[in-house]
Amino acid sequence: MYPLLYEFLVDTPTWKVYTQNELTMNGVYLFGRRQEKTPFTVRPHHHPDLFEFHLLQGGTYTFLVEGKTHNITGGHVFITLPGELHEARFTIPRGQQFYWFQLQSSKGILGLGKEKSMRLIQKLMQLQHRTIAYTPTMEDAIRKAFDRCRSTDAYDKQVAENLLASFLYQLIEEDGAVEDALISAEIRQAMEYMQSNLHSYQSVPALAAQVGLSESYFRTKFKKETGVTPTDYYMGLRIEKAKELLQEGCSVTETANALDFPTPNYFATVFRQATNMTPSAYKKKQP
Repeated sequence: MYPLLYEFLVDTPTWKVYTQNELTMNGVYLFGRRQEKTPFTVRPHHHPDLFEFHLLQGGTYTFLVEGKTHNITGGHVFITLPGELHEARFTIPRGQQFYWFQLQSSKGILGLGKEKSMRLIQKLMQLQHRTIAYTPTMEDAIRKAFDRCRSTDAYDKQVAENLLASFLYQLIEEDGAVEDALISAEIRQAMEYMQSNLHSYQSVPALAAQVGLSESYFRTKFKKETGVTPTDYYMGLRIEKAKELLQEGCSVTETANALDFPTPNYFATVFRQATNMTPSAYKKKQP
């Protein structure tokens, strides 16, 4: 059972939420639309194996994800990943709308079949940005999908699933476009340097010096262009490499040493913070 936090599920002209039992789209757990001015708060919650996508037409939004604050304006999609603790506060201007849906991170979503589903999920897990500006085509796709999401007609179901899949594919493409358009040569150089130096820890001052920027300017510039701090980006790369080493059979201590963590205990702490799982538990899950 997933934590159903929308106890206020109602069917009014301004507020509609459809649950999995009402929907006809494979893998979609919840699909909602809100359009009213009243400030609104969603309390802290998480979904063990659900992505959550929020399309924000207008207004101001504050999301807190794993203790980090994200202030978002209308015209964007905001994404939370499976297992992440998150909450939100927002006010929607009159005449604007807010769509969101939850998608299972499992095989067989949106009528795509196992192989295509897993490929799409993998791409979603690799998104570089939590906040992505949406295009008119993306907005149109999610609006039309919502209009058909409860239909029992087989054709309407297929159209709704195709529209939502199209929205996700476009989201992935826009994520890449954001990175290409906004990341400067210095920051891209720093990102590539981090990638090639996972086995020897590099401090932020060292990274800044590597690309010829002052530490303070480097921190500001990196966060502005990528949406994350250099420390968080670098740690994310190291955690993903740690997963690979654990999958290959390395012990927790061997993995910590290979990635230049100060101690295995420190490595275990940051790994759990990033994945909601200890390295040992992650290792046991692997086939």
